[in-house]
Amino acid sequence: LLPASTRCMRRQKKFFLSSDEKIGQSVVTGRSQLIQLRVDSDDPETVHKQLFLWYKTQIQKHIAYRLAALCPVSLAYGGSHVACAHDAASLGELHGSGVITLNTHLIKAPPQCLDYVLLHEIAHLQEHNHSQRYYAVLERLLPNWKAVRRELEAWSPLVLN
Repeated sequence: LLPASTRCMRRQKKFFLSSDEKIGQSVVTGRSQLIQLRVDSDDPETVHKQLFLWYKTQIQKHIAYRLAALCPVSLAYGGSHVACAHDAASLGELHGSGVITLNTHLIKAPPQCLDYVLLHEIAHLQEHNHSQRYYAVLERLLPNWKAVRRELEAWSPLVLN
């Protein structure tokens, strides 16, 4: 069961989940620090699915925007794509096909944490392990990756729920 409200760690906004018989689709409205998600059911499973779909939509929008901003031309990431998974065992994963899978819950973390996971996996396109060469690629992509990784480690228990 979902509580009447659930805290989203990203930007410390609180999400209120409510049922609204007059609205047939999920609607998110933002007023200052409040985002309201309305669903057309009181069923906890339906509410959970709607919240997940909203998270997935938000992370997909953010990923597209961040890929354009983060990827240098020399990295040539254009041939692959990024997928999102709700039940991912990890925060991110690069598959042999070149597809990157990110945990949908990353949208709840600060934006720089999502950037770190995305760039961590993109760096694996050049170096497929965690060697010194890999960390040199990551350092070039995100010079402050160590600080961001520490921040992500602090956020992980909060956002992966």
